[in-house]
Amino acid sequence: MPHVSAIWTSPSGSQCVATGSGGHTVVMDAPAGRSEWAGFKPSELLLAALVDCSGVDFTSILAKQRQHVTSISAEVHAEQDSDPPWAFRTIDIVFTVRGESLDRRAVDRALDLALERYCSVGATLAGTVAITHSAVIEREEPIPAIA
Repeated sequence: MPHVSAIWTSPSGSQCVATGSGGHTVVMDAPAGRSEWAGFKPSELLLAALVDCSGVDFTSILAKQRQHVTSISAEVHAEQDSDPPWAFRTIDIVFTVRGESLDRRAVDRALDLALERYCSVGATLAGTVAITHSAVIEREEPIPAIA
């Protein structure tokens, strides 16, 4: 069962260190107008959780489809309400997939499955925020064998 603990590290309560069930930590900060931050904004951490959760499933499905992937990266952009509590209204994720002889249909199917069926963070957000996703494929040519 997932478990997270948190300790606030600033007198104002704006900075927090959270520790997950595996013992790893992440620093969060609510900058409240300060020019320097000491960590992730909590709202950005939610976006990071969504892209990581879906990315783990995406890469796993691509491997099962025997797609030869050499790297994957992603960009997430979101729109929030302009007034408190600044709820997310839209989230758009664009994955860039590099590899040899990647099949467009297989990549798109893997991404659909990852975000719409397997990602627990996406499932939690579904119905609350509109999540869109797409994949950019960058094909690499196979390295010819030396004769």
